[in-house]
Amino acid sequence: MDAEHDLSLIFAHADGWLIYLYVIAAIVLCWWAWRRYGPRPPAPWGGIARVCRMAALVVVVLALAGPSWRSVSTSTVPGRIVVAVDRSASMTREDGPQGQARILIASDLYRALSREEERIQAAIEWHSIGGVSGSVDPSTLSVDDATGQRSPLGNDVESLSRSVQTDLLLVVSDFRVTEGSSLSVAAEALRRRDIPAWALAVGSEELDPELLLEEVDGSPSLALGERQPFTVRYTARALDADEPLQLHVYDGETLLLEQSLSPPRGVDAQEGVSGEERIELVLDEEGDRELRFRLRQGEHESTVRRQVQVSERRLQVLILAHRPRYELRYLQAALNRDHSVSVHTYLADGGWRRWSPAGPSSLPLRSADLQDYDVVVIGDLAPSDLPREAQSALVQHVRERGAGLVWIPGETGQTAAFQGEELGSLLPVEFANVDALARSYHQESPLTLHRTTLAEERAFLDPDESDWQDLPRLRRIASIERVRDISRVWMRDDHDRPAVISAQFGRGMGLLVAVDDTWRWRRNVGDRYLHRFYSQILRFASQDRASGDRPWRIDANPYRAIPGQSVRLSLMPRAGVGEQASALPAQMVVEMDAGDGRQRLLELPRTYRGSGYSATLAAPAAGTWRIRMVDGLPPDDVASGSLTVVPPSDEMRDPRFDQTEMLRLVEGTGGRWFRDPEALAEALPSLAREQMHERIIPVWDRWWVLLLIVSLLAVEWSLRRSSRLP
Repeated sequence: MDAEHDLSLIFAHADGWLIYLYVIAAIVLCWWAWRRYGPRPPAPWGGIARVCRMAALVVVVLALAGPSWRSVSTSTVPGRIVVAVDRSASMTREDGPQGQARILIASDLYRALSREEERIQAAIEWHSIGGVSGSVDPSTLSVDDATGQRSPLGNDVESLSRSVQTDLLLVVSDFRVTEGSSLSVAAEALRRRDIPAWALAVGSEELDPELLLEEVDGSPSLALGERQPFTVRYTARALDADEPLQLHVYDGETLLLEQSLSPPRGVDAQEGVSGEERIELVLDEEGDRELRFRLRQGEHESTVRRQVQVSERRLQVLILAHRPRYELRYLQAALNRDHSVSVHTYLADGGWRRWSPAGPSSLPLRSADLQDYDVVVIGDLAPSDLPREAQSALVQHVRERGAGLVWIPGETGQTAAFQGEELGSLLPVEFANVDALARSYHQESPLTLHRTTLAEERAFLDPDESDWQDLPRLRRIASIERVRDISRVWMRDDHDRPAVISAQFGRGMGLLVAVDDTWRWRRNVGDRYLHRFYSQILRFASQDRASGDRPWRIDANPYRAIPGQSVRLSLMPRAGVGEQASALPAQMVVEMDAGDGRQRLLELPRTYRGSGYSATLAAPAAGTWRIRMVDGLPPDDVASGSLTVVPPSDEMRDPRFDQTEMLRLVEGTGGRWFRDPEALAEALPSLAREQMHERIIPVWDRWWVLLLIVSLLAVEWSLRRSSRLP
């Protein structure tokens, strides 16, 4: 910042023509002092005395005028430019310059401004808008930075204008406003502060034909040789309405399924439509598998990858009940007809006895007897039916071996009595007491069940073609005092009461089914829905057994997210392994791989006072990311995880550049707009301005002025006294 200085004498108390009054007063006083002020000493001393007298009067008059030095410095101050970069998800579309992602035009602008920096003479700040706030580094921008789930551009620009001081606002965007106020509101706020807005517009004004495979829902743990359901969801626009869509599913390079899908109505429209298809796959190879789902029509294609774990699992189920009530009677019959399930059932009424055709002749409740069972179902038992040793063995089986424990209370209410027992520690809920639980089963009223949002995201309790709410109404549901903080609710009834609740206990899971009359769903359809309901519950409860003997597993919570959403990755040991974790490194390294060349390394620090490792991150760009161990543990000891990231549907439904909104901002503030970052940078004027600083240094009130006056009068007085004059 160069500066120029100028120094001049001014009279602070005699501005303008008033100085002439002081001059006249000084002349009159000088004449009076020379001609009228008493006798003078003999020459030459008389002349000197009169001159001193006159000089003293002149100094007094001038001092009254306020003589001061005025120091004026002029400096050149650089201007300020704020660049607002839209980081909403629509900026990932690859219709920017040279076919690159829209957001990358901000990096082009950064380089163009750097070349013009000396001429523009402005400090430049970069900020984020479009559902993302804070500063941004334009030199490192990538597609992964466009994570905004919405586009409240009007609100974002208005908020930014209030929080920063600037001479010019540059907005880099496709100007799509999906939420909040229009950009005309932001223009009014900028106009009040006299801030012009320039725009660097990016994106096409037309929609290209597009086919987007958005997500594939299905369980990550699959049974070898069994039919497994998946739901494929996609969006399409401006496609051929007469040509079918081709869906291919691959396991590695092996084709598992080839299916033609009829295009949904409106597939040829610019607005686009959504479609959904249910398929079933059978996998015949164990281990961690990567399924590739490809949807295609002509040259338009979209692919999603899913990581699944396939294991040979003939599900081993142990049912312990008090008596053969309807729910367990029909459940056992349905499981017996399922070739992938082996079920052993025992009743405690009148002494323990085997109820199923197969199974050990004596009750298998010792620790060694339980090790083969994946799930234990406890019906309406009382604590007295299970000895303390049996309860301890069940707790160990769940916590250390990863088995599932499914509670199905009944009309006796005895499940509530377990709350004071060792086995009750595996209950995911709390009951008021035995009587209250029993009464709730006798107070019958029609009810239906529906999945929670969490269950839908995890593709758990999928009802197939129908919906649980459309099935015959149930009539009995347990009265639950409180759902434990560690628990998750997967189903509720139409009065919002929890119906299916689970919690993780060590390596295994405890799950409670609060209804006991799903046998009513058998009307006219047999076991179809009862079996679908319980088979998913049993396999879900035993999912930790599906990972085999691997002592560690990687989990993502939530398992499905949108870009930018907070996701917690955890590396957790099974029971018993965590006790040895103190000898392990303080952090682990995992790799996230999208299967298309995109990879990320992530460090997981040890949890506070825990044996596991975890870290929170913002979900990356859309895709299916496989998460596997890289450093810290042998990869074979860790069950891999996966994270499915899908684009926000509102952001990608109509991602066209909105010229109307852009003009509201630019014309409303007297700005300009460009398509080319080079042209914008060259059109910017120099924003430097001269700034003047003035400093007044008074002279009249200095000590030496008073000393001069006193000295002159003292000399005059001394000369008169030496001549013996008055």
